[in-house]
Amino acid sequence: LCASAALACGGQGEKITLRYRPPAGSSQQLAIEQATRMRFEGGPMAQLGEQEMTMRMFVTQAVTGPVEGGTAVTATFDSFHVQSPTPPQQGMDQAPAGLSRQLGGNVRGASFAIPFPAQPVGVGDVWTETIEVPLGQVPGASGPIKATTEARVLEIRVAEGDTIVVLDVVSKMPTDPITVSAQGEQATINLAGSLTGDQEFSLARGATVSGKLGGEVRMTMSSPRTPGGMTMVMDLRLTLRSLGAP
Repeated sequence: LCASAALACGGQGEKITLRYRPPAGSSQQLAIEQATRMRFEGGPMAQLGEQEMTMRMFVTQAVTGPVEGGTAVTATFDSFHVQSPTPPQQGMDQAPAGLSRQLGGNVRGASFAIPFPAQPVGVGDVWTETIEVPLGQVPGASGPIKATTEARVLEIRVAEGDTIVVLDVVSKMPTDPITVSAQGEQATINLAGSLTGDQEFSLARGATVSGKLGGEVRMTMSSPRTPGGMTMVMDLRLTLRSLGAP
């Protein structure tokens, strides 16, 4: 992936061109964990209290080769486990209807695939892109939630024949209202908050080998039935690690 971006140059040291180009025929297994805590502020849903869920999965990404405009990658879910102290889901190892689609969306969001600028970057350089965030599919929305994401090069280090680029990442939720269809009527969702973290990108592998992302997001839905709005607060903690990484 490569996209044009507004790049702010911060350092005068070594510059490196970043590209998502894993070698054809290669594969890597990823361990992904997403911990979510949710609560409603006010309204009838507030009586539910805080809801918790932790999802752990192992995914193998196999590179089948270059294609026009990029690289073809096949993702296989090797295993996953969903755990929640809230009944009735207390350790679920088989996907109910619709969970596979959510997992797929979470893998895309958890892959930390921030588009890279066309020009080389060095320590201190910053660029901004719009990417999908791992909040899952909002019911009734036409697509995933996308956030404005700023990436900054924190460090470039060479170790064991590889060059690792460490990025600081800040994703801010969109400020424009999102219109959805809920129970046969139109509703409006407003988001607030941000997710922050970092990731390590391997030049030898042409892929991200580790990363973490977390923060609090507030989601307020207003509709003719709830003119005062109903607010859900979500605390999200997500980590990704390549099992083959040192």
